[in-house]
Amino acid sequence: MNDGVTWQRMPNPPDTSTGYSCYPRIAIERGDTLHLVWEERGGGYNGFYSYHVDDYWSQPRRLMDTCDARNPQILCAGDNVILFWWSAIRNPNVGIGVYGSWRDSCGIWYPPAPATTNSRAGMVTATYDLSNKIHLAWGNAGFIEYCWEMAGSNGISMEQNTPLKKKH
Repeated sequence: MNDGVTWQRMPNPPDTSTGYSCYPRIAIERGDTLHLVWEERGGGYNGFYSYHVDDYWSQPRRLMDTCDARNPQILCAGDNVILFWWSAIRNPNVGIGVYGSWRDSCGIWYPPAPATTNSRAGMVTATYDLSNKIHLAWGNAGFIEYCWEMAGSNGISMEQNTPLKKKH
C-alpha cells in the first residue's frame, strides 16, 4: 500500500501451500476492500479468490471444484465482485472454455456460467466500463474473440454474447 509518500508492507495473502502461485490479479471494491485472485499450479491449475479488509485476508475460495481455473481475472463493479477464468480440461459436468462467477452486494456467490464453451478458448482478459458493461476477450486458435455482458443486480447475463473475430 502506498500512502502517497512511501510503500507500506501489508499482511501477505493466505498460503495455499503449493509453492506454485502465479498470475495474481487485484481489484478494489467501494469501501477499499481488496479482492485477489491467483492461480496455483501444484497438482493442477486451480484458481483461488480471497479478500482483504481490516488487516485480515479471508480463507481462500477455490474457483471451481470440477475443472481447472487458469489465468483468473477479477473486476469490482459497484458492490459486485466478478471473476473470469479459462478451463482447458474436459469434464462431463462442466466442459471447457471461458467461465465467470460473481458475488453480489449481499455476499452471495453465483455458480460459474460459461461465456463460451469453445474447445480452443484460452487466456481471458476482462474490464468493466461506465455504461454497466463487462468486456471480455480471449484467444481462440489464432483469433481473438470478444464479447460484452450486461452487469445487473442478478450478476451477468451470459446470453448477451456478441462475439467478434479478429485475426491477431
